[in-house]
Amino acid sequence: MGIPAEHLTRFEITDKLPHRLLKLIRDGREIYNWLAYADSFGFTALERIHDKQRISTYIQKYIYKAIDNSDIGLNKRLYYCSKGLNRAVEVHRGYLHKDFEADYNNEYVSIKTVYSFEEARNCFSDKEGVVK
Repeated sequence: MGIPAEHLTRFEITDKLPHRLLKLIRDGREIYNWLAYADSFGFTALERIHDKQRISTYIQKYIYKAIDNSDIGLNKRLYYCSKGLNRAVEVHRGYLHKDFEADYNNEYVSIKTVYSFEEARNCFSDKEGVVK
């Protein structure tokens, strides 16, 4: 929900797809690819939401399952890092002072991908290199 229609392309029966998706398309279902997401994270297959109540119940079920099977408690870690990976390093903490053109936004979130420290730092400063 909230993905602009122009970001989606409809899969066709002639596309190379898993058999399960081809059967859904043959049955008249409209299946979409979200190209911007797929370019960054891999294959996607989306359908329009037809029943908000059913989808919210479906999501809720998996949230409850995840919580029920987790060992989350006071002073417990909520994430684990694979061995050998570099740890995150905080390079700046502050507030955005400049407007930026989001790569994606909707009524809940705006996302801007930056590809360098300099590009990120410019979001926090009025002059290049000067962080407020």
